[in-house]
Amino acid sequence: MSEHQQAVKKWPFAVFAAIGLWLAWVSQHGLPISIAIDPHQEHCLTHFHAGLLIKIKPQHISRNELVIFKPFGALSYVRQPYVMKEVAGLPGDRLVISNGIVTINGHIVVSGMPLLGYYHQISIASLNRNELIPAHHYFVIGDHPRSDDSRYWGYLQDPQILGHVIAIY
Repeated sequence: MSEHQQAVKKWPFAVFAAIGLWLAWVSQHGLPISIAIDPHQEHCLTHFHAGLLIKIKPQHISRNELVIFKPFGALSYVRQPYVMKEVAGLPGDRLVISNGIVTINGHIVVSGMPLLGYYHQISIASLNRNELIPAHHYFVIGDHPRSDDSRYWGYLQDPQILGHVIAIY
């Protein structure tokens, strides 16, 4: 048997071995890509309806990127495995919150605090700030007025980000 014939005979084995390794990894860690659909009647991100959820942390996080993280703290009521928000502020950006209007680097990103009543111990004045976003922290928002986001509970920290979403529709 020639060397070429031996290589052709081994090719299927290599492919099946690679598929087997991939399946073993997927069964251990889960599929890193899935479909993301916003199940809510009031979409937190009004421009998002469906996309590819990539459960691999991005190397670089950009402004306007959709990131996912596990519900925590004030978001512990969320029953889905992930929360998705849009990155509005990056480390080093100037964040100003004044009387319910949020600006980042001088641009209004969201205004109003309609969920303030759910945070009983917090006043609108206590949320005012004028500061640089710290290293490894992100200000995340939803564009729906009733989005429960960084306006109320503060920054999302880099280790909390588990992946990102590419919007399809």
